[in-house]
Amino acid sequence: MAEACRERRGDLAAYALDRLDDAEAVSLRAHLDGCADCRNALRELEAIVVVLPNADLSRVADDARHSPSSLEQEVLTRVAQARGRAHDRRRLWLVTAAAVVVGLAMPLVAVAVDDDKDDGVDVVLASPVQEAQGDAELHALPTGTEVQLRTTGLDAGEWYWVWLTDAEGDRVAAGTLRGAHGGASATMTVALDLADAERLWVTDADDRVVLDARF
Repeated sequence: MAEACRERRGDLAAYALDRLDDAEAVSLRAHLDGCADCRNALRELEAIVVVLPNADLSRVADDARHSPSSLEQEVLTRVAQARGRAHDRRRLWLVTAAAVVVGLAMPLVAVAVDDDKDDGVDVVLASPVQEAQGDAELHALPTGTEVQLRTTGLDAGEWYWVWLTDAEGDRVAAGTLRGAHGGASATMTVALDLADAERLWVTDADDRVVLDARF
């Protein structure tokens, strides 16, 4: 990771939650314009922030329940505390990202999952640039779309980004996948309704499309 990214990534979670002041936001946007890695990281955080209000408190033990508003406040508090320790930017990124992604690393809130899934959509992905292929099952959930993705032929050890796109061409991050010998698989939840999704695709670290399918 470039040093400029280490200096900036501590602000990404606060930006995703719209809690940067104007000057910091302008500075971060200038960096994002020229940094695909940070743009991808921000998309993933924004996708998670979108589903925080949909947390199903009925699925959490009484002593661990938090309202969506209090959850957000705790995330913000942890972000603020972490940003105060600016001498350790790597720790800062890990704390802020983890705070948003896993709800402060505590069993606070579980996103609702419908046990009675629809029949889903089967998708076959092809690669325009390398000998890779994949298939996926997409299921509608109350909070968006579940993607069960299986791939072969991706470079072992390399990280890839998974996306869903709607009819307007807007892409929503599903998550990341690491290539492995013998194939790689992952199950992800995307903050986009299955009825609105028209494309499933995978990009590499250079934002190049390596697997693609329209349905």
